Amino acid sequence: MNGTTGVFRLSDADKLIGPYDDVRQKPMQNAMGITPEGDDYIKDSQLCGACHTINLPNVDADKTEPLEGYTAADQEVFNQAGRNGAAFLNAEYGVTFPEGLTDFQHSVEQATYIEWVNSIYNEEGTAQSCQDCHMKSSFQSTDGAINIPQITTQIASIQDSNYPDVDNLLPVEDVTVPFRDTYKRHNFVGLNVFMVEMLRQFSAEMGMGLIDPMTYADNGAQLSVDTMALQAAHETADITLNLEEGYGGLVAQVAVANKTGHRLPSGVGFRRSFLEVKVTDTGGDTLWCSGCTNGAGVIVDGNGKPLVTEFLDVVPLGGTEALYQPHHRVITNQTQVQIYEELTQNAKKEFTTSFVQRDYHPKDNRLTPLGTLNPGTEAFKAKFGDSDVTAAFMKATRPEGRAANDPNFIPGSDGVEYRIVLPQDTDLKSVTVSATLYSQSIPPYYLKQRFETAPTGPATQRLYYLASRLETKGTLIEDWKLKTVSASAVLP
Repeated sequence: MNGTTGVFRLSDADKLIGPYDDVRQKPMQNAMGITPEGDDYIKDSQLCGACHTINLPNVDADKTEPLEGYTAADQEVFNQAGRNGAAFLNAEYGVTFPEGLTDFQHSVEQATYIEWVNSIYNEEGTAQSCQDCHMKSSFQSTDGAINIPQITTQIASIQDSNYPDVDNLLPVEDVTVPFRDTYKRHNFVGLNVFMVEMLRQFSAEMGMGLIDPMTYADNGAQLSVDTMALQAAHETADITLNLEEGYGGLVAQVAVANKTGHRLPSGVGFRRSFLEVKVTDTGGDTLWCSGCTNGAGVIVDGNGKPLVTEFLDVVPLGGTEALYQPHHRVITNQTQVQIYEELTQNAKKEFTTSFVQRDYHPKDNRLTPLGTLNPGTEAFKAKFGDSDVTAAFMKATRPEGRAANDPNFIPGSDGVEYRIVLPQDTDLKSVTVSATLYSQSIPPYYLKQRFETAPTGPATQRLYYLASRLETKGTLIEDWKLKTVSASAVLP
């Protein structure tokens, strides 16, 4: 069993773990002095959990009080986990740098693995592992012309009986790599098309070649993007839209279902998904829109002006905290947008994307997966038992802010009502209402915070170079957003 925060136990240096027991060991032993061995752990979701459960210190938090939303006992669980990891790294590798951080109050910064644990995908009868979704056995082209349900192939290319005979070749039985009908592709994608496009468009600047040195294939980046396109369209979410008249205009009931085995979005907290609900006339002109953006992916109002909530830096007159988009049950105007995201604040209650200043959590309405249970309930205890450690960590998988009290926000889905008032002379039966779920792995406000916080740092300057020159027109991320699913409706 591994720990959290990248603290994992290693096998011996002369052993290499893989998914198969009946491997041909001699070629790797002779060439590298390493013996390949099978171990089912590599097929277990726990393997992913070590790096996808991140427990970090909050360096500006009061050391004498538990962080918001947690008891003193919960806080001690997180702090002890941090101490355990530091002690292990010291004992095993002589690493000392984490020890100075163990004095701070810890909390879960990323919870993707335990989000999966707290879902139906970790239950008998509905189980799907991380590998089932992120290491596909199949292959499909985006146009559907190629559809291979199960790839069968060798997992290594070596000098075997398929090549011309050579002197001093090992016995055939030692070098014949079997064909595997349980092969899984190493695709590992989420929805971060932004990163892949940056690597593809700036390969020279990033020091990364676009050609595979072993096969000379040059389509690796495009295959990654294609896989993301398929995942976005078919495996991320479902959306429905029901339309009727009411409140002097139109009433649109929009429901979004999470099809993933973790939150949507998951991982680092600055990722966001948002709903664009738009009304268009017969000519395609927009009459009303919640969630429309400009070409830079900035969400705008009905006049095309960026929302005051968009960069989390506008403090209203007489206020003490910056404005933001709360979780919405009902939306009545074009300045309200349903954004599925986590928002955190530092000790001064300033919004931040820092990983180590996550003191307050005014909002977390990222869509939970099916089967998410709330710690402290009987259903939770029936599944997980009475472990205080489990209960504390699982609190990081629950919604926060308004979503926690929204009866429409349930495990696996959310529903929003849009009350849309149009100009008086509008024929309601002539308009079309559409609802689209977009994803932004790198939202504009994240970039603004980076550029303002450390403008002269080399990492910031590199990010500015990439983001300001990235060509998005004609790509999946045109207008700095990735479309996942959409629905439309007209009045009968």
